[in-house]
Amino acid sequence: MDSQSKEHSDKKFISGFGRYVFADFVLDSISWKDVFSKIEEYKMEKFKMQSFLEYKFFNVIYVIHYLLADFLELLVEENKINISSTKKILLNTIKQSKNFRNKNYEEAETFLDKETNGKDKNLLSPHVLFYIAHVGLGEIKNIIQDSVKIRKTNKQKLISMIEEFNYNRNIFVHNLMSTRVDQIETIRNGIQNGSEIIELLESYIINDDSFSEDGAIKYGRKIKEDV
Repeated sequence: MDSQSKEHSDKKFISGFGRYVFADFVLDSISWKDVFSKIEEYKMEKFKMQSFLEYKFFNVIYVIHYLLADFLELLVEENKINISSTKKILLNTIKQSKNFRNKNYEEAETFLDKETNGKDKNLLSPHVLFYIAHVGLGEIKNIIQDSVKIRKTNKQKLISMIEEFNYNRNIFVHNLMSTRVDQIETIRNGIQNGSEIIELLESYIINDDSFSEDGAIKYGRKIKEDV
């Protein structure tokens, strides 16, 4: 899945340069109408659709993070997660942050306990995951891999899909204008990966009879609210 292993393409170079020019259009504009006017003036019509797809992928990334947080919160409630190993992952992430780089492990633990009120049920709230521990999809994947107690086949499939989604997200954020990257393919793949993760999470909760009925109803409602 390493984009650097793909060959340079003149066509992708032209596409990357066009995307760079489009970025200037956006920076110099005050509305989408203004952007689209520049697109028409410079005959770059392809970026009308691409701009929508990019914005859609951005929102898919946002939703996936919060749906995974909801999923992990439910697993805590359902006693399907190892709290000790999860806490270790969070503390290691906190320790790497700017505010705790020169502090000891105990100080990070005291800080985390304060933010969760010492309650395990608060450990995987979006507030703790994203604001306190600053976790990304990589850490969420590690929590699922090391701490989550769901069927092994379900766990491995979810981990694989998160890895694929994160791969496309990384290209989108860091490497979209590379001469080795197909921009539209990357964005469409990311959107598709995200949709599949949403469906997969919902199916796990609904079809796994080890989840409580209340948990399935609650998570199903959260998915409908977030998507």
